[in-house]
Amino acid sequence: MEILLEPVNQAVSCSVISKEVAVPIRQCSLLVERCHDLGVEGYQVGEFYGAGFLNRYMPIRIPYAPMLIYKNNVQIPLVFRKDAAAKALVNDPLRLPAFFKLLDWYLSYDDEAEKVVFGYESSRGSLQRFTRVKVIDSALVAFRLSEIIDAAGYSLKALHCEEDFIEWNRKHRLVSEQQIGRHSRVLNLENPKRLAEVQMIFDIVRLKYPEVPLFPKKQLTVVG
Repeated sequence: MEILLEPVNQAVSCSVISKEVAVPIRQCSLLVERCHDLGVEGYQVGEFYGAGFLNRYMPIRIPYAPMLIYKNNVQIPLVFRKDAAAKALVNDPLRLPAFFKLLDWYLSYDDEAEKVVFGYESSRGSLQRFTRVKVIDSALVAFRLSEIIDAAGYSLKALHCEEDFIEWNRKHRLVSEQQIGRHSRVLNLENPKRLAEVQMIFDIVRLKYPEVPLFPKKQLTVVG
């Protein structure tokens, strides 16, 4: 059964919002069922407020937003920008595992978690000590997932060695490195965190293109 995203102002909000869509509350149970094996425990409806990627980092308030409950204390608003990637996310069986794989990577590093958890600042302490409910900027995670799968996936599956990827990345900047003046650093795969990110990206690409040979998962020590 297909999940049909609906405009926020008709589906879940009393606000006048024009470019956001949400999973209808009546279909949340279906999505929970699809995501149960991925760590989703249920859903709830509540107020969603924040300045995030959904509305170009302008404050937005949705009084009745559906949210997935993930790994006990993580809430994932089911509200996204209106585009084909959002529809694919909730209906493509390959994209849901990819979404949570990407989210888990963000949550594994404090400085990355700061990008996707509303109200969290790594300078004030580790994510493990963050006592508030972790509300995710799900629109940002969905956008990043589309960058990996839709914009880069087909090209990445054709690369044959690490050097090919490093050169490709210098042009396309899928994985960022700090800049030196106007120039970005060459991607350093000796950095465990950077390697973990690249391996995560290729794990996601492999969901769609299983034959991809590069960057198989290795045992890594994650440092927050």
